[in-house]
Amino acid sequence: RRSGLRLVNRMTIVKLKEERTGIVMAYGAYGGVEVVGEAHAVLVTDRMLKTAEVEYVTQDTKCGGHALVFIGGSVSAVTAAVESVKNDPPCPVEQTAVISNPSQEMVDIVEMFKARRK
Repeated sequence: RRSGLRLVNRMTIVKLKEERTGIVMAYGAYGGVEVVGEAHAVLVTDRMLKTAEVEYVTQDTKCGGHALVFIGGSVSAVTAAVESVKNDPPCPVEQTAVISNPSQEMVDIVEMFKARRK
């Protein structure tokens, strides 16, 4: 136990601290998958969440229906999740990326996408 919190896993503890302090959660990696269409975004998100211990972070949609789905977690988990939709796509996938140890600027960009969805 730390600070009255039960240690379930690192992600849970950090998320609880974020809820209490308002501090943005830091991930070991971000994964991004670009698809065309909201329904396809749901399919790839579902697959990634079922494949590895990752968390849905946000989604950004641009003109033309392109949706960029962001997930976060450890480098190995994010890599496994992104590779699962890259190697056996549930729908047409435009691009994929894994960003390990994201810079503060990258974190700021993802947080900006999150703020636009609220």
